[in-house]
Amino acid sequence: MNVTLSPAIMINRSAPILSVSDNPASTTMTNDLGDTSWADAFTSTTNLQLTRTGNLVTQPTVAWFGVQFTNVVNLIDRREIYP
Repeated sequence: MNVTLSPAIMINRSAPILSVSDNPASTTMTNDLGDTSWADAFTSTTNLQLTRTGNLVTQPTVAWFGVQFTNVVNLIDRREIYP
C-alpha cells in the first residue's frame, strides 16, 4: 500500500512510525502481528510504502505517522527548572 505524503519530506532526516493492532471484532487471539508483520519505507519525498511481510490471516488496523528532524544540531539546555 502506498500513502501520498503532503507536504514532501526530507528522506535522510525522516523516520516512519507504525502501530499495528488486531481486528477488535475478532474473538480469537492471533500471533500474526509480531514486530516483523509489516514493513515501512519512504520510497520518495512524497510516498510512504507499507508492506505486509507475511501471510496474515487477520485484518489488522495499521496507524502511521512520520517524523522529520531538523538539519541543525539540537542543543540540550542543562538548566534546572524550579517550581
